[in-house]
Amino acid sequence: MTEKIKNDNLELEKGDVFHCFYCHRAISEYHTKCPFCSASLVMPDSGTLKDTAAAARLSLQTSYPCPTCGKPVPVGSKTCPTCDSVQESGDFQRIKMVVHSSASEGIEANTHMKLFLFASEGGGSDPQNREKLFFPPACITSSLYTLEPHLSAGIRKIPEETAPKAVISADNGQSCYYLVAGPKMTLGRQTDVCHVPAILFPENDYRDQNSNVSRKHCQIFIKQQRVYIKDMSRNGTSLFSKQIHFNRQVGLAHQDQIMISDVLDLGVQIFTAGQDIIAVMLRRLNNTTGERYILTPGYIPFGRNPSFPICLSEGPANCGAFYYNTELQSWCVKFPSDEEQTLSEKVLDSVTEISFGSNSLWFTVLK
Repeated sequence: MTEKIKNDNLELEKGDVFHCFYCHRAISEYHTKCPFCSASLVMPDSGTLKDTAAAARLSLQTSYPCPTCGKPVPVGSKTCPTCDSVQESGDFQRIKMVVHSSASEGIEANTHMKLFLFASEGGGSDPQNREKLFFPPACITSSLYTLEPHLSAGIRKIPEETAPKAVISADNGQSCYYLVAGPKMTLGRQTDVCHVPAILFPENDYRDQNSNVSRKHCQIFIKQQRVYIKDMSRNGTSLFSKQIHFNRQVGLAHQDQIMISDVLDLGVQIFTAGQDIIAVMLRRLNNTTGERYILTPGYIPFGRNPSFPICLSEGPANCGAFYYNTELQSWCVKFPSDEEQTLSEKVLDSVTEISFGSNSLWFTVLK
């Protein structure tokens, strides 16, 4: 009789167990998608994880694609020669897997191989997909949502320490969007200094876990129309499951996932318009999931449109856009006209309610 093992809520036959490449939990060889972390587990043109293992024998290489930037990394390198990210196992990419003991097409555990793994959203470590997602397709095409050059230049010069902040409460308080105007924002435990509280809430319930997060843990910034993360902590910042080297910067792509010291998981979304990155949003994935943090050097479109940074459950598809006006030193909102040929502008008060039929949102300026 085949022995059964239990892994969380999944029951498997012991003889049919593999390990997920991302979360390392035990799964069946016939899974094409991890039931725990949702990562895709197959190569192109392969049907199952078992097929992937067989195909991998034909893919042994002297180099492999860096999971961070997608560029070639020679076997034996401790860091990527392109982006300087630390490579798993210290000297080469190692994919640990438990193979079926009786499968003739199985390969030895810990074999060094070239495998293209796809995350459940947006491409994961596949270099071709990842390269496209450093600057994803525009979320809005209207030229009306392009800041005038002098305003755009003003926002990009805002010092990190004095970056204007605001919060938008939408969908009856179920969604909160924290806005940070400028090219940089800091994540960490010290909430009066950092723009993003990289801790678990409520704080009193997670004091031990939160102590593993540094006061200033890491930084997200935009440079030459690319998004980067820089680790500033000895406690560890990871991109997917790979730790970022201390004080090094690594490029971020749309739908990446950041782990803050094994405490907080954050999903990354990048929004573009024309030739500009207009917003970088971080979504809390494992705690207080209704909170999002948006770094914005431009307009932030909002409406009932899933491609917008601020997506409402009700109202018009395109309600308008928020932005920070450096000349007025105020947060503003622009609404499209009926013909959508022009935009009407309003300077926002410290607290402003904006209504769309039965739906409304509250905009609050933060000190």
